[in-house]
Amino acid sequence: MSDPIGHVLDIVHATATTTLIVPDLGHLENHPGRVCDTCDLITVCPEQLWMKAGTNTLDVAREPIWLPEVWHSEPATRLRVAAAHRIMQAHRSCNPLNCPRKAAAFALLAETGKLVPATRSPRERAAARGLPYPPALPSTASTGPSLAVLHRFLAGLTRAER
Repeated sequence: MSDPIGHVLDIVHATATTTLIVPDLGHLENHPGRVCDTCDLITVCPEQLWMKAGTNTLDVAREPIWLPEVWHSEPATRLRVAAAHRIMQAHRSCNPLNCPRKAAAFALLAETGKLVPATRSPRERAAARGLPYPPALPSTASTGPSLAVLHRFLAGLTRAER
């Protein structure tokens, strides 16, 4: 492929993605600007957030924000609904009780009617749908030796002791 970054950016445009996550800047030829013209960028190593160009009111280039300290901290200003939606997506795995940023986004979305908090516990919702709680995990194949192999091994140890 002649332009892999362009290909990824085409996918970002087509799917209306707001944030692209990459292992490191090396995957972008060490130039985050091309992606930041289109969407927010998160690098895993080092943990860094690069905001989309033009998202701040002064349209001044920003230094990247280091993660995770800032990533989970309470927002410095009142959020807008669009930012709250992005935070809820980016912090899907966070618990709002432990993540002030997700808590602020959650509160704003609930306050504006964009999100309706659950009134029943996960156990109650599962019972209403006839599902076991906690959910049964799929059985996995044993990766250890078979029972027959273990019996032969034990028999060999027993013979060796005599």
